[in-house]
Amino acid sequence: MTNQNQPNNDKRTRVTIREEGLSRDEQSVLCAVRLICMNYSNPACFTWESALETCERDFGAERGPQIGMVVMKCMRALRMTRTSGFNFTNLACPCCREKLSDHELAFMRLLTAQRTGNGLSRQTHALILCEGADASRLLGHMEQLAILLAQHTEVIRQVPVRPPKLKFRFSS
Repeated sequence: MTNQNQPNNDKRTRVTIREEGLSRDEQSVLCAVRLICMNYSNPACFTWESALETCERDFGAERGPQIGMVVMKCMRALRMTRTSGFNFTNLACPCCREKLSDHELAFMRLLTAQRTGNGLSRQTHALILCEGADASRLLGHMEQLAILLAQHTEVIRQVPVRPPKLKFRFSS
């Protein structure tokens, strides 16, 4: 299912996380995707556990595991639908991990389209990721993921921000 990107394995310049403008939440999802892909490529490494831990750390004890499981469902849907591999970037490579593979880029753009309600982009990226096969399972899981991320963002907005305490120093 997965193929790790090796340095210089293709001639074109890959898009970076910064260039794509991924939010902190989206970067956490990308990290979970990569860890799940690492697990598919080497099942003995149990990086799926790290994917869940990453989600719990970044999204909290309540929503984190839910988000992690939905990301796993997205990847499983892709695994069952695609006939070719899913290229991903190895997190252990410091020079590569800031870049997105074509498949990671399509996955993140699908998530962005789902979150923003861009139906045409959503369908296009799902079709690309599923290689023209039925994308309904992937789209259903992606919708769940977008809802969970929106709920997480809403909770963050509702947390009151306390003004910093001011300390005065008087001299005589």
